[in-house]
Amino acid sequence: MFVKLREYKSEIPHLISRRQYNDRRKFTASPCIVIREKMAETIDGGEDYFCIDSKPIEICRPARTKRCWMGKNEIKKAPSVGYCASQGVYYYGYKLHAVCGLSDVIHSFDLTKASVHDIHYLKDVKVDYSTCTIIGDGGYISADVQLDLFETARIRLEVPYRSN
Repeated sequence: MFVKLREYKSEIPHLISRRQYNDRRKFTASPCIVIREKMAETIDGGEDYFCIDSKPIEICRPARTKRCWMGKNEIKKAPSVGYCASQGVYYYGYKLHAVCGLSDVIHSFDLTKASVHDIHYLKDVKVDYSTCTIIGDGGYISADVQLDLFETARIRLEVPYRSN
């Protein structure tokens, strides 16, 4: 994007560099979170029902993983190979987990490695939510996790039954 913007240097004389952009983005990350939470609270505060799901964020095809250097310098933040059951494909990248209210407002989200199972995001959910019902897909089926969520935070996790 910044390479393309350089072509318009004469039209945009005070264009910041990529480094300045990234510094400002990091500096404003926490105020943006506070603003998003306040907006979500104002729009639909006090909801009792939420939906949870994840979406694959593909960086490159699995065949190109050896050549992709994005995030490889930090092991904790490095992408990984994951499987998307709904599309039936393997991918290399990250997984976006999100919790939204029934009025389509995103209340919380997180970006994890693609190999992280959906159930592990529920550990973060039980810290942020209490006394509510969360509706999830088949990736969240676990009797132990459902019981733990209910006992620690009074969260009812509704998932479809398995058809064996």
